Amino acid sequence: MRVLARAVVILTVEVEGQPWGVTISSCSSLSAAPPRLVCSLESRTVAAAAIAEHGRFGINILSAAQAELAATSAKAGIPKFLDRALLIHREDPEVSTPQIADALYNLDCIVVSRLRIVDHDLVVGGVRWSKSGPQHDPLLYFNQSFRALDRQA
Repeated sequence: MRVLARAVVILTVEVEGQPWGVTISSCSSLSAAPPRLVCSLESRTVAAAAIAEHGRFGINILSAAQAELAATSAKAGIPKFLDRALLIHREDPEVSTPQIADALYNLDCIVVSRLRIVDHDLVVGGVRWSKSGPQHDPLLYFNQSFRALDRQA
């Protein structure tokens, strides 16, 4: 579905006590009341195992300035530990997942439902906390590349 343009999202979890982030291509709002979203990720990934173990995950909607981080977090076969300098300092004890600083939007979610379909897990998250970030242009993914929003269209 390379011609389906979408916002770029990094899903975050804790792995061995360290922040881990993976770029995912499928994350959508499911309901507003109660706030729910649905994500899809490969079942055999470290992130999927961490979600199954801990029952929580973070969602970070990236700005156009964060393309390099998105590309690094999308590379297959490499560890995806995040530098703590890239994260928001968590002052709220209710926030239990790593959150990327300067993202357009951050969400802290608990797993409401998880369903394996072929080689992917569909994860429904209940939003426990959210924070709006700087009002920059979003980072988009289209036709196998990261792109900034073209405001001329």
